[in-house]
Amino acid sequence: MSFNSIHKFLVNDKLWAFLSFILLGWYLSPLFMHTFYVPIFDNLDSNVVWYKILAHSGKIFAPNNSMIPNMMHGLPRFTYGGELNLVLWLYHFFSPKTAYIINEFLIHIIAFFSMYLFLKKYIVPPSEIYGNVPVFVGSLYFALLPYWSGAGAGIALLPLVTYALLNIKNNSSGIWEWILLVFLPLYSSLVIIYFFYIVMAGLY
Repeated sequence: MSFNSIHKFLVNDKLWAFLSFILLGWYLSPLFMHTFYVPIFDNLDSNVVWYKILAHSGKIFAPNNSMIPNMMHGLPRFTYGGELNLVLWLYHFFSPKTAYIINEFLIHIIAFFSMYLFLKKYIVPPSEIYGNVPVFVGSLYFALLPYWSGAGAGIALLPLVTYALLNIKNNSSGIWEWILLVFLPLYSSLVIIYFFYIVMAGLY
């Protein structure tokens, strides 16, 4: 194989995007099986149950002091999280299994594009020799991490949030950066993830 052939292979972004999604699809393919393994702790024993109870309680928009039965002799509404949480509405419209699968797909696909945009603009400049190969490899690596689905796409969105904040800082932002920051709380956790991130980003 000649150098020109290798060079064309390395700088072909469409080919690397295709390979990345093939590998990501292969990683997620067990979710299409009739039975598949999912974590029990902090998942089946908690988050999935909480979302399903609230989704079918008829009290999604109830006052904070309203009691929701079916767990621990009833718990107040405020213990179940926000009304507009995307994961909650997945469990409202779909069965637990389908909602879990959709949530997993969204998290890993978001993780790929999130890291891709961040790496391409701020971390790894394109090379005349190997093109954007490190960007695709880094994005795929980030997308294949075992995320905790109970927190939504909070971790998966971190590179994209950083990308948006840097764009705003550098006066190169558009409306999409602000839309991302406005809707970020609907698919992430302030307490678990973004409280610490906001402190560090504020210091920076």
